[in-house]
Amino acid sequence: MRFAARWLLRSLALRRLWLREVVSSLREMQSVSEPGKTNDEPVGWTGSAAVLCAIALIVLTSLLDEFMRAGRRHSLGFADFANSLSGRLAYIAALDGLLLVTVLLFSRPLSAPDFLTRIGLSRQPTLAGWYACWVALGLAVLDHYGAAREWTASARTPPQRGRYPTEHMVFLVSTSIIIGPLVEEIVTRGFLYRALRASFPLIASIGLVVCFSAFFHAGSMGRSVFTAACLVSLWVTLCIVREHTGSLWNCVFCHCVYNAAVMRQWALCTAGMILFLLLCRRQVLQSLRARSTEGRDDES
Repeated sequence: MRFAARWLLRSLALRRLWLREVVSSLREMQSVSEPGKTNDEPVGWTGSAAVLCAIALIVLTSLLDEFMRAGRRHSLGFADFANSLSGRLAYIAALDGLLLVTVLLFSRPLSAPDFLTRIGLSRQPTLAGWYACWVALGLAVLDHYGAAREWTASARTPPQRGRYPTEHMVFLVSTSIIIGPLVEEIVTRGFLYRALRASFPLIASIGLVVCFSAFFHAGSMGRSVFTAACLVSLWVTLCIVREHTGSLWNCVFCHCVYNAAVMRQWALCTAGMILFLLLCRRQVLQSLRARSTEGRDDES
């Protein structure tokens, strides 16, 4: 009995050692994501990774759209579901999830905090971003001027008669003004632009990001040169903001303000500008104190 107990304990101890070695070797294999880099060092983003990610996103979203078109053609039930509010919510959820998962796979973050830090969401919004929101608001007003002169794509779309139901209005606001800009900025300015800047100069990086965004807004850009000019101006502005401030929240708020103004949601646009200013209140107070100090020095 004693011999059997000792043999059992030894075998269990050997198995524990063997499992520890296997686990440690697997961790070492997973930690080496680049030659000479361990898991405690972030993987460097490159322009090639950004280009491959952009191609993968274009292909995957095209396949998703083709799946939706094929389902509408071959099934009336699927077409009714796709045109309903629940179907549109499911499509938006699938599209946004596809975009975010693809970016996560290509960015290869060490953890969620590492990913948020590298895409710029861990940084606070800055006062420069608030000034950029006024630029985005000006572009939206310019788009409305073009619509009044029938220059923009929105002017060529038949107007919606009556009011949207409450649930449809909530859907439009949440997807077009809140969720849509956040996901788009994470993909474009959060990962793609920063990865491109690791390998390409400023102008080339902005040009590639604009081309990527133009693919997903081809419907609006193809119908109006004026709309294309407004959108390209917005995307260039957002890239410059990302380049000089480092905070992705600046780009997100600018994008939200632009979409809210284009959709004529002036209350949300005003609320967003006030919220942004409150988030930057420390910088506002510091700038006011600096100006008052300069004024006193000039008087003395």
